[in-house]
Amino acid sequence: MMPKLTSAELSQIWASFQNDTLAKCVLTYFLNHVENTEIRQVLEYGLRLFQTHIQKLTAIFQEEGNLIPQGFTEEDVNETAPRLFYDNYMLMYVQQMCKLGLSAFSVAVALSARKDMHAYNSERLKKFIEWHGMANDILLSKGLYIRPPYIPTQDKVHFVQSNNFLQGWF
Repeated sequence: MMPKLTSAELSQIWASFQNDTLAKCVLTYFLNHVENTEIRQVLEYGLRLFQTHIQKLTAIFQEEGNLIPQGFTEEDVNETAPRLFYDNYMLMYVQQMCKLGLSAFSVAVALSARKDMHAYNSERLKKFIEWHGMANDILLSKGLYIRPPYIPTQDKVHFVQSNNFLQGWF
């Protein structure tokens, strides 16, 4: 017999369910307005990912005898509302969503005690790595990828000689 989900595992799948149902609404809206075919493919990939995950999470809740949480539904979004965002924004939104997912699923993997939950969260992490790569590739090809600032290389190691840099802090 499988041990019950730990509080950490349960909190992770509950949060995933909320995030996935929200993402499904957002991506469905985006897909009603996107024009660029490359960006459409990234959005479609994400929508399929979330639809699959919502089904799996629902099954996990049912198998555990837990209530299925009230997530976001079609009633929470007007999919036919006028276009609010450019295609490039949609792609950047996906990239940010991927960053959050990568962080969340790495934590979920670390908190997974049960082997099945570890495998599930590991697989989700892999899918988000793939999706993130897709979004980054298109952002880079379009010259839209926003790189963090560069740090100049140093020619020698510098050490603090006095504590003047702390003035004004205390």
